[in-house]
Parts: sequence; structure tokens; C-alpha cells
Amino acid sequence: MMYYYGTLIFTSALTGLILAVFLRLFYKLLRHKEKQRWWLYIALSTPVLLFSFYHLTYVYFLDLPNAIRGETLVVEGVVETVYFPGGDNAFVIDGIQYRRNPWAFSPEEGKRYRLDYLPNSRYVVEYVNMNE
Repeated sequence: MMYYYGTLIFTSALTGLILAVFLRLFYKLLRHKEKQRWWLYIALSTPVLLFSFYHLTYVYFLDLPNAIRGETLVVEGVVETVYFPGGDNAFVIDGIQYRRNPWAFSPEEGKRYRLDYLPNSRYVVEYVNMNE
């Protein structure tokens, strides 16, 4: 669970930093202290930043009450795909993508697992290898 909290803190800090830079740039543009071509940068990067904020920060915040209370959902299935660690550290069971701590859980394709996970981010809190 510490990996979940660490990810939440890291992505929140990064999002706050990016937001501060954007607000500062926006303020300077309104005061005509920056070149007007920066408006194009803001217009082009805003959709990417909103998408990233939703997938990397917002869904983790949605799971915060569940993480504090220890409420998880359970699923059992065979791992179809395991993606290279990094990014969101994802793997797929029954067509649904889950996230994991790559140092604590290294699923293997073709093996059956039972997962306790947070409902919004689908972050795996606990797992049991059903092959043993």
C-alpha cells in the first residue's frame, strides 16, 4: 500500500508543479510579458495534461477513501499480458488492466492469481498465486 501512497504523493506534487508553471505562464501572457506564441503551447499541451492528470492523479484520489478504510474488490483470473515495468506498471487479467507495485508483485503470464484491488485505479493491494 506504501507504493500507492507514494505514487499519489509523487503525481500530486508533479501535477502541482506543472499547474504552477502553467498559471505563471498564463499570468505573464495576460500581462504581455511573454511572446504571444506561447498561447499555442498552452492550447496544444492542455489536452495532453488533462488526460495525464486524469489517468495519473485523479483516479488515485478517487481511491483514497477506499485505501484508508482498506476496502478492496476481489477478482480471480489468468494473467494474459504483463507490460514492462514503468509508467503505470500494468498487467491484464480477463481483458481488464490492473496496476501493481513492480517490486512487490511480478505476475507471470498464463498463471492464475486472486487479486484484492482498489476499484477506480485498479491498483493491486494484495495478491495470491493460485498455482501453488
